[in-house]
Amino acid sequence: MFLLASTVFPLAAPAGPAVADASDGTLTVRVVRDINGNGNYEPALEGGVAGIPVKATGPGGGTATGTTGGDGTVKLATAGLAGGKYRVEASIPASMPYLKPAPAGGGLSSLTSFVDVSGGKKADLTMGVWNPADYCQDNPALVTACQRNGIAPGIDTKARSLISFPFTARGTTTAPTALATQGDTGTVYGIAYRKQDKRVFSSAFAKRATAYGPGGTGGIYVTDTAAKSTKLFTKVPGAGNTAHAMQTNFDGAFADVVGKESLGAMRISEDGTTLFVVNLVDRKLYLYDATAATAAAPKASYAIPNPDCPAAGDWRPGGLGVHDGVVFVGGVCSGESTQKTADMRVVIRAFDAAAGAFGPVLVDRKLDFKRGDALWNGSDTHIWNPWQATYQAPAPQAGHLITRPEPLLTDIRAEAGGDLVLGFRDRFGDQGGHDMPPFAGSPDKYDTVSGGDLNRVCKQAGGYVWEGTSGCPNNNNATANGGGEPTDVVEYYPGEYFSDTEHGKPHNETAQGALAVVLGAGRMPATVMDPTAINTGGVGWFDRADGTMMNAGYSNSYLINDSKTEGWAKANGLADLEALCDSAPVQLGNRVWFDTDANGIQDPAEPAVAGVKVLLLPCDGKGAALATKTTGANGEYYFGAADGLKAGTCYTVKFDYSGVDPAALPGAPPLSSIKWTVPKAGDATIDSDVDPATGTAKVTMGPAGSVDHTVDGGLIAAANRLGDFVWADLNR
Repeated sequence: MFLLASTVFPLAAPAGPAVADASDGTLTVRVVRDINGNGNYEPALEGGVAGIPVKATGPGGGTATGTTGGDGTVKLATAGLAGGKYRVEASIPASMPYLKPAPAGGGLSSLTSFVDVSGGKKADLTMGVWNPADYCQDNPALVTACQRNGIAPGIDTKARSLISFPFTARGTTTAPTALATQGDTGTVYGIAYRKQDKRVFSSAFAKRATAYGPGGTGGIYVTDTAAKSTKLFTKVPGAGNTAHAMQTNFDGAFADVVGKESLGAMRISEDGTTLFVVNLVDRKLYLYDATAATAAAPKASYAIPNPDCPAAGDWRPGGLGVHDGVVFVGGVCSGESTQKTADMRVVIRAFDAAAGAFGPVLVDRKLDFKRGDALWNGSDTHIWNPWQATYQAPAPQAGHLITRPEPLLTDIRAEAGGDLVLGFRDRFGDQGGHDMPPFAGSPDKYDTVSGGDLNRVCKQAGGYVWEGTSGCPNNNNATANGGGEPTDVVEYYPGEYFSDTEHGKPHNETAQGALAVVLGAGRMPATVMDPTAINTGGVGWFDRADGTMMNAGYSNSYLINDSKTEGWAKANGLADLEALCDSAPVQLGNRVWFDTDANGIQDPAEPAVAGVKVLLLPCDGKGAALATKTTGANGEYYFGAADGLKAGTCYTVKFDYSGVDPAALPGAPPLSSIKWTVPKAGDATIDSDVDPATGTAKVTMGPAGSVDHTVDGGLIAAANRLGDFVWADLNR
């Protein structure tokens, strides 16, 4: 008896033992840190990532391994492998849990890719990883808050507090949009944005001649940016009880508690679950559930370690930053107890929220260095001064201008590569205002001039180093700083000055303590004094590479307030600055291949299949396709945000190979013989996910920023064979 049967069998002989292939070309793998999630490699934005293990596997199972160096590249030696066609896999080590696979499809390859270096061919792969928290769309809105002088122009509960404006706003013509009123929030400094539900948090701030909001000294407020509605989120306990007294010596006694009561900076964890805020009274870091509508109590609180300041009262924490899963907590030794400049320091350490513990000190720098003059070159206002326990106005300059910069760390932001940008607010700039008498009964009226600063600390192999030291750039020069500044002043950001034809160059330090870093943008916004004219406040955009900002046409500056709107002129008048970045996009993909040995695994020499139509369908697999792709020469397909792909959503992916050219496949099998290989045969990154019966795979996307490159499909060919069973017929 003879039977004609159909079965699946390999169309290529199994590979033999690995033999050195001297004809192999070079295989170089670069792993970069993606910023914008567009699937492309942009060298100006995206640097290499060191410490990523990379493995090349040959057809015989042999491997060549390496680890990316400082520039993110590794050259794999394939001399011990055979065949010239290899599967290349990069893996993210456990020590970098904040990194995830990045979107691919343009200049970036998936972390599992295939190369051909046979016959001397050269292969250069660029793979991407990213922290989805780094993502920000082009031109995000920026948010800050206006702090209103309660003496003049006076308290007005309907006046603006939280405001937003475009990242591209410049000059004086674009008016900001009000999101909340003084009645909603009172005076705030801390600003944090939860992108998952587009809510802005703002926190109370102690400033002379202003009013607290309904939550008092510990009030934290939450604003729905779409509805422009604000409510009290929580009250941080023990944040002080000193009341304002506007009619008593112009609230003069309150000047002494600036930086010592109420709240400091505020940040949200990268996953949007935890809100961090500094209590300036008990010097603790408070943690709240950021997912809740309101919070009755903190999840926890932790004392911020005193870094051996001369006296306990000298330690003044206030700055926060979050990056790559680390919470940066910093402050200053104020020098108040000794009144010695040499005793002033800025100290930053890391906080591990999961462990509830502070790590070692990362930055410890004396604040006794020479700066630019806050008021006129040669005015002896070029240093930080120790904090005063009791406010006392210095002798005025130019008849009515007073300044005495005292450092208060209010912002810590991470740059590409891990450098930190520090925003120092001038405490003295919150102790006075515009046309404010120094004491009751005085016929004089003084204008307070703020003198904050922006500083850069560079991350290097041995830790962090201050600008102008150990290779951390000093960008200061006469062109960048507008001229006239002493050559021994070190500045990464020399563009924080003001000059015009009428007044010359009265200020060499105009930063007011707040900034935002958008990694895809060339310039960094920061709050500044006199952005477009004297006696104003607003934002300046600093070049992230050379630190320049101010120019004759004020093309990098934006006006928000002046002496008449909020009543501060050259004193501090704005809160922290936050970019309203969208959640990171998601991506799904990626490869259809011809499974020559029918084992369900993407072996190194097995070819990609072009021409497969891939449809993205609703979860139930019914209805019209949401998007359609066709695999290219590399067999790859990708769905992303532009196709309507959403985080946390279920989809059915349908594969249709009816348009494939069978002649391009090994053995040129007839189209009717092609089917899907065995699914789920091994590692998800290299097996097939397609159900052979339906030609579909069901996928549920992860959270924002998730990249799923494991939805692959393997094709096989069924071929006819002749044969059956032969036996001895004993009974004839």
